[in-house]
Amino acid sequence: MAIMKILRSRGLWLGVASTMALFVVSLVAMSWGVSVVGGVGAWQRMLEEAAPFLFVWRCLVYAAMVWCWFWFKRRVIERDSSAEARKRLLRVEIAVGLTVVLFELVKAGFI
Repeated sequence: MAIMKILRSRGLWLGVASTMALFVVSLVAMSWGVSVVGGVGAWQRMLEEAAPFLFVWRCLVYAAMVWCWFWFKRRVIERDSSAEARKRLLRVEIAVGLTVVLFELVKAGFI
């Protein structure tokens, strides 16, 4: 019963649609970039040369995500300040933090 309620949720479908749209835009941008620089090899070299700038960009994106998370967390705690809600938020924080660290370790070539 609860699963059907989740599947009928407008927010879920909005999230799925926006994720798919972002994926399509990324594919179009990447294929355009490959054609502009002259091929996949040139694209890979360009990405390697731009790695420090892309790292700075990712750090800025992470900072924006942290700011949004603190804003969101404050709103959730104002609405529901129970111990269970705080535990759920902590689990999300740990999961996202570990995912970001793992992603950066992979990007750095440590994993």
